[in-house]
Parts: sequence; C-alpha cells; structure tokens
Amino acid sequence: MDTPTNQPADSGSRLAPPPLPGTAPVASNPATQKTILIVIAAVGTLILMVGAIIAFALLGYWFKRDTQTTGGAKNTGALTATDTHPQATSPEVQKYLDEGTRAYRAGDMASAFQQFSKAAELGHPGAQLQMGWFYENGAGVSQSYKGAAEWYRKAAEQGNLVAMKNLGQLYENGQGVPEDWVQAAQWYRRGAEKNGVEAETALGRAYQFGIGVPQDRWVSQYWNERAFAHGDAEAEHWVRWLRDPTNNIGFRNEEEQSLVLGNRLRTSGLLLGADPAGLLFHNSKERVAWLRGLRNAVDADEAESRRRMAQFERQHAEASRRHHEEEVRRLESQGYSHDAAESRAGW
Repeated sequence: MDTPTNQPADSGSRLAPPPLPGTAPVASNPATQKTILIVIAAVGTLILMVGAIIAFALLGYWFKRDTQTTGGAKNTGALTATDTHPQATSPEVQKYLDEGTRAYRAGDMASAFQQFSKAAELGHPGAQLQMGWFYENGAGVSQSYKGAAEWYRKAAEQGNLVAMKNLGQLYENGQGVPEDWVQAAQWYRRGAEKNGVEAETALGRAYQFGIGVPQDRWVSQYWNERAFAHGDAEAEHWVRWLRDPTNNIGFRNEEEQSLVLGNRLRTSGLLLGADPAGLLFHNSKERVAWLRGLRNAVDADEAESRRRMAQFERQHAEASRRHHEEEVRRLESQGYSHDAAESRAGW
C-alpha cells in the first residue's frame, strides 16, 4: 500500500500520542475551528486590502504620469513652413520664406510675420500653416484663435497635413471655431489617412477617449502604431499601455483627472479599464457628464467597500471576544483561577 513520503511505512500501526496536559486537539472543538477560520479569513482580507491600497496608489501614479494633455497643448507649426509642405515655389515666394525664416531665428517675430504673410497671401500652404501658428501663439501679431483657424483651414484645404491636425485641435478645444468633436476627428482622419504623423497621433487619441468617434482602445492602438512607425516615439508607450485591457485609458487633461480622482487615493475596481466603449462624445460637456457618472459610481463602490470592511472588523472583533471567553472557560475547567485564565488566554 502506498504511503505518504514523509511517513514511515508502518505508521498506520502506531497510535497517536496523547495530548499534553492542559491541551486539547484543535479539531475536537468546532467552535474553535470556526474562530480560527474567521481569523485566517481576516488576515487574508487584510493582506488583500493592503495589496489593493498599494496597487491603487501605483495606479494613481500611472494616472498622473499617463494623463494626455494635448487637448490643452499648443499646435505644431513653429517654423515649419517649408518642412511640412516642400514644393517648387516662385523666386518671389522663396524670397519671403527665406527672409521670414531668418527673422524668426533672430527672434524678430514682427518681421517674420510680415514676410510669411506675403508668402501665405500668394498661396503657399506652408506659409499659411506658419501664419496659423503666429495667430494661435500671438507671435508677431495679436493672439487670435479665429485668425489661426482661418489660416490653418487654408493650408489644410491645400493638403497640408500638419494644418489638418491643428485645425482639428481647434475644433476639439473650441478655440476660434465652435467646439465640435466630430469635425475635429474628421480633420484628424484626413491627415492620418495620408500618413501625417501628427494627425495619426491625434486620431489615436480620439479613439482612446471617444473624441468624435466611437471609443475603441484597439483602434487607438492601430493609429498609435502607425504614428510610431512614422516617427512619433511617444506613441509606442500608448500602444503598450492600451494593449492591457485592465489599464485605465487615462484622461484628456488634468481637469478630467481631478474630476474623477480628486487628488485622493481611489481603490475601486471600477477604474480598472473603465473604457466608455463604443461611446461617441460630440463635445467636452458630454464627456464630462460621463466622467461624473463614473466618479459617482466609484464613490458609491468605495463607500460600500468601507461599509463591508467595517462590518467585517466588527465580526472579527466579536469572534475574537468569543474565542477569548471560550479559552478562559476551558482553562478554568482545568483548575486555573479566573485571573490566571484571563492572562493565559490573551486576546
């Protein structure tokens, strides 16, 4: 007959040694067994709670690290007039571009603006992109998002891929044009489908958050992969991050992050993943409404977790008290005085 490897072959013929004086086998006391199981469960739960706190503290760090803030960032366009739209130009236009570039590099934004405006008026798409940047940033001219949108549109309609992304960004932010996320995503797509790396990144971000397109982290990965292949090194991070469905997609900006996390340690499992899968937001108001719903659900979930933890702690305290009383009675039955039994039983 097979025997356990840690026992001698004849162990079945041996009698178990009698219990030591003053002790009793744990298995012989069902109430004690139940108490021990409760204590084990308590320890296990506490370990899980500590692990959850650590995990969500790290998650909070990653939320902070991985919040995308391009919704509030300045657009691309600084001195990219010739880089983003190389083309044969007339000597006159080239003269304006060269003089504008020299003035820009010398820090003379007013002169740079004047020279690029001449090339832009003659229809050069890169110069028109540069004009949009001047107006958006108030460089060499009074700041005007409306003026930026007009020049970005002219450049985009002539096929400038960076201008397509920049115009889409203004539609997303509601700067110089009505806030319209569907229009934003359409401009991102026009540039992305022609391999514009800035537009590919922006379209990946649109799918990540549901900006004018149905939210889909897998499609977001696709466009980020394309952006990475075309030179956006940071896009690789989002490909890896979004590949894990338990990773929260993050937030468009710090305002969104503060709305949900509120600078607090959040422990709700509802934040794992938390994709608004398939939802298309037409503007920031719609997305904020969804985020408020998520925050309310997280608040309720965490309140319920606290209630259950408090209930568990009460049950654990009651089980410990009963175990102590049983142990005192057992020791008293063996002849110990009440004070001695109390001291030996512990708590």
